[in-house]
Amino acid sequence: MNYLKIKLCLLCLLLSLNFLLAQKKVLIAYSKNDKSILAFDESGQLKWTNSSEALLKPNNLGFIQNHSSRTSLNIHDYAFGKLPVSFGGVWMLEDYEGDFALLPSEVRFVSNVAKDIYLAGMKPERGIGFVYKYLDGDGNYLYDATVFSVAGSFENGKTVVKKSQDDSWLILDISGETKDVFADSIHWKTKWMSQLKDGYILAKSLKQNSNHRYAFDLLDVEGNWICNLNAVIRENAINPQIIEIKDSIGMLKVNNSFFVFDLNGELLHEYSTEDIFSELNYLGTNGTDHLIGSKYGSILLDSNFEVKEQLAEEGQTMQYLVLNPMGYVQNIFHKNPQKETNVLVVNGQKITETDNDIFAVLPKLYIEGTDLNGFFPKYIRNLKNEILYEFK
Repeated sequence: MNYLKIKLCLLCLLLSLNFLLAQKKVLIAYSKNDKSILAFDESGQLKWTNSSEALLKPNNLGFIQNHSSRTSLNIHDYAFGKLPVSFGGVWMLEDYEGDFALLPSEVRFVSNVAKDIYLAGMKPERGIGFVYKYLDGDGNYLYDATVFSVAGSFENGKTVVKKSQDDSWLILDISGETKDVFADSIHWKTKWMSQLKDGYILAKSLKQNSNHRYAFDLLDVEGNWICNLNAVIRENAINPQIIEIKDSIGMLKVNNSFFVFDLNGELLHEYSTEDIFSELNYLGTNGTDHLIGSKYGSILLDSNFEVKEQLAEEGQTMQYLVLNPMGYVQNIFHKNPQKETNVLVVNGQKITETDNDIFAVLPKLYIEGTDLNGFFPKYIRNLKNEILYEFK
């Protein structure tokens, strides 16, 4: 009996802890209407607001995909780390209770890149651009304050970096251990590397005695060579992006096109737009399907990156604007009478159809507004369409 009571107490404690952690996510939104930056909790209640001089750099944990690069909506999870915030050019890390840790004066911007670890950008001693150092939650430099010319977020405790001192490419473990990347032994010299994605790295290096000047190679998380991708990636490609690699099949975004390949380096599918002025963008995933599209329509791909649905009809444009595990937004152009509406669908259920833009789909709420030369939010609504907050 006592054992059962202990188990019940531990279960209640765990549930309470999970509840507290769940309450530490906030939605960050910039409103041009009243020139302020606002933070809302997951119930849609206003947590705090700052004047427009406060510049926020939310972490990459829960970026809310939307259909316009001009909108500014992000989620910050305080269980993942403190919120980087700047007042008058001085950067600090703010915890959930509102206490701040002051960062070194050389810091120009900060991002939360792993649990309680931050990446700080600063001006180099010579030259232009930025160099980077890692920080802990108290603002102290990590990894002996090593300066990197390339650095990024951690995936499963590892990230790809390039040391400023000797231009060496390394795989940095979150514990501080480093491992050489072997691309230089494959070809002459590594010019560029992607960040880790699904346990893989994309490397661009110079080749000698070859018809191709550059080689694109796929490496694993240990820096070992997997395959050459020159049959997939054109030589003039600029910083190709790994979208996903799963079950020996992957998809890359290269310039304005998407390429599906296997781990033997063979090209399986190519998706591109015939209009050279229209860029094909990655619009999100619900964990299984993937969405790519341009202003002319969208293509829904299945888990093998094959076409599941072509989202365009004659006389009517149907385009998913948001796709994530919670739901999606469809933009529909009606021919008679001519107008556009946005339809919000969550868990397969139609929530609303509105003339306004819908910027975000969250587990319990969404933001409605307009997107004309800037982000102008109007309302925060719950999934019953009740107004929780009205922007002034």
